[in-house]
Amino acid sequence: MKNGFTLVEFLIVISIILVSAAVGLTVFSNLYSSVQIDEATTQIIQTLRTARERGVASYNSSAHGACFILTKPYKYILYQGSSYADRNIIFDREVILSQALSLKTTGLIASSSYVDINFSQNLGLPNNIGTITIYYNSDNSRLVEINSAGLVQEK
Repeated sequence: MKNGFTLVEFLIVISIILVSAAVGLTVFSNLYSSVQIDEATTQIIQTLRTARERGVASYNSSAHGACFILTKPYKYILYQGSSYADRNIIFDREVILSQALSLKTTGLIASSSYVDINFSQNLGLPNNIGTITIYYNSDNSRLVEINSAGLVQEK
């Protein structure tokens, strides 16, 4: 009686391991992209809601807003002031998105490279309404909608 494995048994085990690794890598890749885009969407929604609530509360006696930079590196800034151009830079909170993520807007009035969404003091009404689309490598996307009443939600 011989001890050990035959070449055929060894090749079968190796092929099973390779197939399992390929399936696992695909599942992990899809999960990773889903987690990244979900996290970015949640953070953007929370930033917009924070800007609105600070505006409603008249925090520091000011309106508040969020500015989305639409060129690489994609980022957004929570700010204090009546507009992004007139903001108080001391209170800026900037978030840079992962390189795999990108932003597009629909219905929002944009300048050449950014979109400014400002929520009025006391009422929290936005000066800009529409949809922000977050893309992960242009094959997976999420929509964030800002309506005329200031409600921010995933669409």
